[in-house]
Amino acid sequence: KEHRQRSATLTGGPDFKVEVDEPLWEVENHGFLPTRDPAPVEALMGTAFEPFVSLVDLLPSLGFTGALRSQLDEDHAMQEKLLRCGDPEALVGLSADQIERAFGVACYVFVAYWRAGTLDYSKGLRGINGTAPKPTPGGSCAIGGDIDKLPAFLAKPVMLLSRTVGRPPM
Repeated sequence: KEHRQRSATLTGGPDFKVEVDEPLWEVENHGFLPTRDPAPVEALMGTAFEPFVSLVDLLPSLGFTGALRSQLDEDHAMQEKLLRCGDPEALVGLSADQIERAFGVACYVFVAYWRAGTLDYSKGLRGINGTAPKPTPGGSCAIGGDIDKLPAFLAKPVMLLSRTVGRPPM
């Protein structure tokens, strides 16, 4: 098996390499799917990205009810923990697979925050016949919950990870 190193150097960040035994992304045969699963979410426990793991566990309920955004906006201690994940030092000692998993988890929370509670069905509203109403014009952020800018406590970690893995936020 070929053993390679992939640079994880960031502008102004530490200069380190992460070990890569086989590429995670190989578009020719797998398209947009990874060739293998990166580290499990549990691999982020005990790292700076543990707060994102705790949020991912709550996302199904918080995202559906629209409570994610309000909970994060009010929880300053959690904001501080998430913001620390935007420091390049948070990546030191992580494997390439842990960084990939952190990227996926952080992006999941990022998108859930952006879209949380903005559609009628995510607020539990139902029509007379019990079906969810059609979304209002304007897409996912059309119902009074529009946000033009994502908070730094989410944007900084996602952008750090995005630059590290060499892909835009998903």
